[in-house]
Amino acid sequence: MISPEAAVAHARALAGSDRADVVVESFRPGTMARCGLDAASLIGARPSLVVTSVTAFGQTGPYRDWEMTDLVA
Repeated sequence: MISPEAAVAHARALAGSDRADVVVESFRPGTMARCGLDAASLIGARPSLVVTSVTAFGQTGPYRDWEMTDLVA
């Protein structure tokens, strides 16, 4: 099993390489920033990268931290 630190390092390396053109994430708001994988950090390392976030209940508002489940979807 890969450690969380190794997974973050791998994701950062992949996003910064020529192998990735787009990053799509669906975590709760703030999760990617805590890992150092937020859009500003990734685009700062590779300006041509397209980064998008698909959150269940939006980036702001009273339900932003709610988790999406299969039943909700």
